Amino acid sequence: MFENNVKPDVENFIDKYINPKASGNRVNISDDLEINDSENRDYYGFYHPNGLTKKERIVESKYRKNDIRRVDKWLKMISRWEEVDSLWHRMYRNGRASEKLTRRIFKGIPDRFRMTVWPLLLCVTDIKNKNKDIYTKMLQQALSSSGSLNQIDLDVNRTFRNTVYFRDRYGPRQCALFRVLAAYSVYNSEVGYCQGMSELAGLFLIYIEDEEDAFWALNQLMTSYRYNMHSVYVADFPGLKRLFTHHERIVRKLLPILDKHFTKHDMLTSTYALKWYMQCFLDRLPVTLVLRLWDIYLLEGEKLLLAMAYNILKMHSKRLLRMDQMQMTSFFQDELVKDFLFDDDDVIDSLKDCLELLHKNKLDTPPPLASDMLPKRLGQFNSDPVWRNRNGTLVPKTKIGTLKSPTESPPHIKPQLTDNSSSNGKLRARFSPTYLPKTLSVTPITLGSVSVSSIASKSPGYSPGLATSASILTAAAMKNSGRLYVPAVRSSQTYGNGPNYTFMSNQKIKLDHTSSSKSEAPYSPSFSVDESISSSVLTNNVPSIQHQSPVILLNFILRNFVISMLFTMFKINKLNLC
Repeated sequence: MFENNVKPDVENFIDKYINPKASGNRVNISDDLEINDSENRDYYGFYHPNGLTKKERIVESKYRKNDIRRVDKWLKMISRWEEVDSLWHRMYRNGRASEKLTRRIFKGIPDRFRMTVWPLLLCVTDIKNKNKDIYTKMLQQALSSSGSLNQIDLDVNRTFRNTVYFRDRYGPRQCALFRVLAAYSVYNSEVGYCQGMSELAGLFLIYIEDEEDAFWALNQLMTSYRYNMHSVYVADFPGLKRLFTHHERIVRKLLPILDKHFTKHDMLTSTYALKWYMQCFLDRLPVTLVLRLWDIYLLEGEKLLLAMAYNILKMHSKRLLRMDQMQMTSFFQDELVKDFLFDDDDVIDSLKDCLELLHKNKLDTPPPLASDMLPKRLGQFNSDPVWRNRNGTLVPKTKIGTLKSPTESPPHIKPQLTDNSSSNGKLRARFSPTYLPKTLSVTPITLGSVSVSSIASKSPGYSPGLATSASILTAAAMKNSGRLYVPAVRSSQTYGNGPNYTFMSNQKIKLDHTSSSKSEAPYSPSFSVDESISSSVLTNNVPSIQHQSPVILLNFILRNFVISMLFTMFKINKLNLC
């Protein structure tokens, strides 16, 4: 289905990923890796060329026994999870886990249940059902236009090659990984593809067999406010710098001696913590511990990264204080992945204490995301992420393909604006109060915004705190919310050759009236005051009287008169009582 729409410069290898069953495509691992002994494979499918150590075998045996002991509890919990009244939905409601579920996840999800629980924690089924056929369309577009295919091909060949799942070149999982990364490079064009994303998608494909489910799991990890990985991988890595800054703040406050030691030896955070925050400790800690951390990460979000980073430094602080820069670098990058030197259960217990300590010191969450860290657009047929405004509340965006037509608009949306080609890009209201600007200059926008209460709460499968179909709260509204209420507006925009869709907004927006000819909001969609009303001035949120109609002016006078009379009567009654 893709053969006739492939970029010419990648035709030489693209067919091997699109047709993995073709003869001659698959290359056995024995040709390029010295892994031939199945006995050297651990419980999780990872190969150890030198064999498992005695400690690793003891740890593996422990996890096997624990998984067997917990099977019945987890089987009972996730059975019939599709039903609304299932035990799972009672324990994980609206994106929040019950105390019992949280306790079980911290103990570790049995390996055989991760393929079911991880998609449930990420609400993959919900977002997939709302975006049917989007993955196929994005993949088709990627094969014909993505500029990242060559780099993806290189990285796929070195992703988890020490596992049974990705051991064969052009094997089923490698092909699925290539297709997922290619499709996402087009779907999230701001990020495209960045090195490090292959490990995230590869880990999902180990436990999520369906590649479309893995695609939406990666999207949730990138765009959900809980994980904010989009900000980590977008150009210039602003989210990564944000996490590094907060990490250094934690170290300065809670580990001051170690902080001075790092400063003395020029030990930069980026030297040892890069993969901690970009890949959630993949390739930096033992596999058994990393998987347990991912269980908690999918539940708790990015605060797990900060707490675990602090936990590592705290547990090894005495050892680190005896090392120089080269020794610390080797310890973080090479030694910890072989042996963490502490039992996994002890590490998780210490992690709980770190989470509580950071919460007590108000250091458990980093600063809010800046505007350049938020995704602006996700594909032509996208389901957009949940965004967080400055107050911490969630604001969803609607899909382009499911916007309401003008006849289906809520009755409270007014005034209605018409978009005429002769208006020079300005929307003119059919009716409006006299004190409002007669025209609003509107720049072309990608997506409109809707009310959380009217759209998000009514959408099936909506889970606050997890990525669902959502809308942007514009920067202008975030900056001026709670100031002056302007009635909601509705405008029509045309995208490509498709039909016109109606975008609705009921945000609180303050129009800054100044002496200049124009006053613009700093971000799109921008609202500017027309030159004809540039002299309008607002004082204490009350419009200037010269712009009032007689009826409004009369109501204003009567209201003040009634208030003064009531105040006078109150004073008289008070004197009589005295």
